Amino acid sequence: MKLTGDKIIIESRYEIDDIQAMIDCYLEHGRQEDVTKSELKRLRDELDALYMCW
Repeated sequence: MKLTGDKIIIESRYEIDDIQAMIDCYLEHGRQEDVTKSELKRLRDELDALYMCW
């Protein structure tokens, strides 16, 4: 991953796997004060679609 301005550029499928694992961990152990479970699940689904299109 690299940061370009205000965007994060994902450079490989492995990075998507890592992000999804982080989301799963946060869903299981984190406090959803800033973001809801549904928002996290939607983000995870969007990352899954990106992975499949790669």
